[in-house]
Amino acid sequence: GEVSSCGNATRCVGWLMMQISGLNAATIETKAGLLVCNQVSGKKIQVNMGTPSFDWQKIPLSKECDVMNV
Repeated sequence: GEVSSCGNATRCVGWLMMQISGLNAATIETKAGLLVCNQVSGKKIQVNMGTPSFDWQKIPLSKECDVMNV
């Protein structure tokens, strides 16, 4: 299914955008909001994914289960 954002995909797209633009940073709009990518060195790209959410009601699961014991 479709996700709001993906760190690995964002780094890849960010790297491609930086290669095309010649810049060391890129901002990508996702369903989770704007994600900022920065070139650390060479092909190493970091993405600020924001604060993680650990609220089980907001994390989709494939089936209902007791999340206290996951």
